[in-house]
Amino acid sequence: MNSSWNRTLRLAGWNWYICRKPLAVILGLATVAEAVLVLWQSSREANSTARYPAVFLGSLCPVVFVAAYLAALAVSLRALAQLSGKTRAGYTLTILSQCNP
Repeated sequence: MNSSWNRTLRLAGWNWYICRKPLAVILGLATVAEAVLVLWQSSREANSTARYPAVFLGSLCPVVFVAAYLAALAVSLRALAQLSGKTRAGYTLTILSQCNP
């Protein structure tokens, strides 16, 4: 692998390192929320014979998924807010934006 790819992958890894804990919290909470919603919806008497897709859609899990996706996107873009050039995240994004495709 040439040095520009090594540098690009190293900087992308640093961006992942910045966001890994908040993303883990968001995805963990979304997973628990979806599990609770599906279990609650499936325990209702009206859904005793319903199939999984009907229970899933009736439990508002798609809303939780969209909310988690948007929250993960916001956390991932946190590095853009630090694009002062003085932080390592800002330096990373500056270098990645200057790389040739």
